[in-house]
Amino acid sequence: MKKFLCCMIFLCFNFLSVYAETTESAISGLLPEALGINVVSRMVGGKNYHFVTYHDEFGNIGTKIFDTDFVEIQEDEIPVSEPKVISDEVFEAFEKNPSKKQKLLIGVSFPTVLYPEHSFSSEGYTDELGRTSIYVDGELIDEFQHKLLQEEYDRIQNEYLAELLSVKSAAWQELRKRNTNPDLDEAIGIAQNRGKGSFVAEMTEGEMFELLENARGMVDGVELHHEPKEDLANAMLATGVDPWMFDLGGQGQGIGIYMTESNCPPYNNGVLTTQNYYSFTSTFSAQHPQQVSYVLRTLSPQSFLYCRNGSALPETSPINELNGISGKPSIKVINASFSNDTSEYTTETRDWDQFIYNYNVTIVNSAGNTGEASGYVGEPSAALNSITVGNYVMGQTVYLFGNPVTLLPTINSTSSYVNPETGNQKPEVVAPGTNLTLPNFITSGTGSYSGTSFSAPHVAGIVADYMSDYNDLTTRPHLTKAFILASTTDVVSGDYTKVGEGGVDYASGFDGAYYKEWEKSSATVANWNSLDAADPIPNNGYLDYYYYIYSSRSKTKIAISWATRGTYTYAHKTAAYPIGVDLDMCVYDPNGSLVGCSSSRFNNYEVVTFDPSVTGVYRIRVSKYALRDTQSKLYIGLRAISIN
Repeated sequence: MKKFLCCMIFLCFNFLSVYAETTESAISGLLPEALGINVVSRMVGGKNYHFVTYHDEFGNIGTKIFDTDFVEIQEDEIPVSEPKVISDEVFEAFEKNPSKKQKLLIGVSFPTVLYPEHSFSSEGYTDELGRTSIYVDGELIDEFQHKLLQEEYDRIQNEYLAELLSVKSAAWQELRKRNTNPDLDEAIGIAQNRGKGSFVAEMTEGEMFELLENARGMVDGVELHHEPKEDLANAMLATGVDPWMFDLGGQGQGIGIYMTESNCPPYNNGVLTTQNYYSFTSTFSAQHPQQVSYVLRTLSPQSFLYCRNGSALPETSPINELNGISGKPSIKVINASFSNDTSEYTTETRDWDQFIYNYNVTIVNSAGNTGEASGYVGEPSAALNSITVGNYVMGQTVYLFGNPVTLLPTINSTSSYVNPETGNQKPEVVAPGTNLTLPNFITSGTGSYSGTSFSAPHVAGIVADYMSDYNDLTTRPHLTKAFILASTTDVVSGDYTKVGEGGVDYASGFDGAYYKEWEKSSATVANWNSLDAADPIPNNGYLDYYYYIYSSRSKTKIAISWATRGTYTYAHKTAAYPIGVDLDMCVYDPNGSLVGCSSSRFNNYEVVTFDPSVTGVYRIRVSKYALRDTQSKLYIGLRAISIN
């Protein structure tokens, strides 16, 4: 029976692969003059649609939608439906036994808080020795001036968070007032005190409907609560983290990394001490969390680790744990080596997306290990603002006619890769996670371990190391994501759906690298035009940036990423386009010829990769396809690297 099921799964995935190739071919035949065709097929309102982007030789980007029969339709022909408040899974559970209490996750709706009015634009360049120069409005600034700018940035963020806390507290108070079930009051109170966006409680079907009736308009979603599933020397070298690079770059100094697991590693285990680790819980585990912490400490040896059990985000009320404990470093990176197997963009995923947006913290998620089963990249790893990491097998050395040959790294077949219902690409990147030699904290020896649980902390450690050198990254997760996307210079064998942009390479971040950031308080056309008016080619409808590249460089990779609201995505997850801000990017060589474009429609990032054939100044052109969510902040980060 097991063999039969494996064969069925294989045949199913093989069919999907052939279907995708057939779809691409059919659409290419309908657009014979188009270049760079990108097709995403999504179910909307129970029907399958093909969303197509393409460009011509000049970089003019087009978008078309085709139905199941490949007939072109307009966006307004796609039926609009509201997301279900109660998930099908909940109905199915209560259908079996309405009086049995089910453990439910209740997503609460909060009023939108707008960012304080502000505008900011900066750029930086890292030379071959790892020295970074920072410019604001074209003027080189020193370390003191940069510190003053960061203090102003922090002031704006704190003003926003104070208003957010006030609005959320009032909403929780109103929910407690409307609730008539005393058994739920404690769960609601705990969530309120900890600054959460949802609460978990056990209730019958009748109690659920009673809550929804009393709290009409205050609940976004009701879902079954799932307990999360926990899904090194050679690995470090595979991603460019070696002693020489540690001399050049950071090692996580002054950066707090928060890991969340079913349990936490104990103190004084040979890796963690009271000097480099703080646990928010007293529930400790002997194996998985300790191994995750080992990877984090190995990749970022000078960072400070925090941990909480229950696979939960840091608490932001009454004490904001993101600020650190007892003078220890603030939490800037969160590693989550767990996921739940679902194709839905759930309220849990919404909360993680919104946490990144609200608190400007970078989250790294594991993709999951269901690649040979459902394949879903589930909750909360489907969050658009997070960095989700797949697992690859490091290249093995074989002998061909007596000569050593190193094979390309290959994606592990167990690494999850099926995108969520919102259509965004997951995972975005991959890292080593197969047959890693890690301590066995039970037998006191070592063992060989695999899984995306170990790929994610690999990238989280690299993020902390980057933050040691680039202070701007500590409060800008969108810029951090652009850094990581541009650093995927390691080629990994596998379909794009499984490997994303490729393998992360730490060393790439210190070689002829530039970055640029644009910030406005809201994603309106007026604010876009204001940024456009201040760039090198003003008032042309685009955001432009120039980047000098030598043709001797073997590869150039340019990435942009931007912030998006989880609450908007959740409210529009059944719409044709769930993302609130949609940007595109094209790159032109010094002669004005198009090098490449990226226009994905469902991602909050774009990446262009090319081999430069001409030395000189290249133009990077960022365009707005849609600014649907005008209540979102307009925060855009760009990273450009060229490697030898």
